[in-house]
Amino acid sequence: MDPLSVSASVTGLALFAAKVVGFLSDVHDAPTAASDLLSEVQAMHLIFEQLRNFVHRFADHDRQYISRIDIDGLVTILTGCVCTFSEIDGLLENCDRKRPQLGLWDRAKWATKTNDITRVVGKLQSYKSSLTLLFVMLVSSVALLHD
Repeated sequence: MDPLSVSASVTGLALFAAKVVGFLSDVHDAPTAASDLLSEVQAMHLIFEQLRNFVHRFADHDRQYISRIDIDGLVTILTGCVCTFSEIDGLLENCDRKRPQLGLWDRAKWATKTNDITRVVGKLQSYKSSLTLLFVMLVSSVALLHD
């Protein structure tokens, strides 16, 4: 996968993360798992934005530098992120956020999803760690290539 395709993937993830943040920010009285999910998605959104900017700038560099950087690990992690955000989309599909306070039925729907939300939060934490480490390695690699 070339850097422009990676940039497009990261941009899509950043946009979807922003959508999830907007959705979860409007939900009041949801279980704590929902606020944990919001925190992780906000962190992922920041990482996606930084990574998108890096990959976009990196794509403008000389092709010899690009060919010497292995981005397979990044593609693998991004694929996992896409799958996890798809799970989040499924979890949030039937949740109502139009009312300022959740009714009893809405809270019950959220409560039934607590275990799934907690599992997804764990996945996001894992991907966040992997992306952070890989991002540091990519930045270091570029710095070394230019020395």
